Amino acid sequence: MPPYNWFGDPRLALPTIMMMAIWSSVGLYMVIFLAGLQDIPSSLYEAARIDGASKIQEVLYITVPLLKPTIFFNLVVSLIGTFQVFDQAFVVSNGTGGPLDSTMTVVLYLYNTGFRDFQMGYASAIAFILFAIIFILTLIQRKFFGEETEF
Repeated sequence: MPPYNWFGDPRLALPTIMMMAIWSSVGLYMVIFLAGLQDIPSSLYEAARIDGASKIQEVLYITVPLLKPTIFFNLVVSLIGTFQVFDQAFVVSNGTGGPLDSTMTVVLYLYNTGFRDFQMGYASAIAFILFAIIFILTLIQRKFFGEETEF
């Protein structure tokens, strides 16, 4: 297969950065899920087997409900990380967001506005709006997961 300039094609540059970000963070979320799974007492599974529960019922009625706080935490952290993609886009495009601004993320735009164009007030406004968006989406996730999720 001949080499291909993944970051030179405006149609593929941002999806390539997205795949890089997903690949680099999957391990972190798996470690958190593993910790959540290890926190579930094995006696619950043993009691369910004695009562005649199938594997699917064990997953639906024991594993998923007890992993709900872990799932919520992973979703919130991944949402925040999604909005804060900076380093991959900065390194790949040398801080320009190129080619054709296809790798311009919100945080890269904020950085360029504040530190390249020296418009600190505008950059601060962008940062505040980014904070508000992340905060509102986190509240929506909290509402979706119900009130029993503790912070």
